[in-house]
Amino acid sequence: MRAARPYIREAAETTILLRSSLTPDGIFSTDIQRKFLEHIVDRAGLMEAPRLDKIFDYSVAVKVRNELRGKGWKP
Repeated sequence: MRAARPYIREAAETTILLRSSLTPDGIFSTDIQRKFLEHIVDRAGLMEAPRLDKIFDYSVAVKVRNELRGKGWKP
């Protein structure tokens, strides 16, 4: 288990950094999605970016969020 400890710390640090980019629902904002995609489009040499919903599918996250809210769960 000793080998996993540094990874746990790194995972916690990464989570803290990413949380500032997430919406209250726990998904990346549209602006952040566009920035991610912009980087890929430039590197791939594409003429235009595909629609965000073709790349980022948060339907499962939205479904789970709605189920939890329906049960009265709060973080």
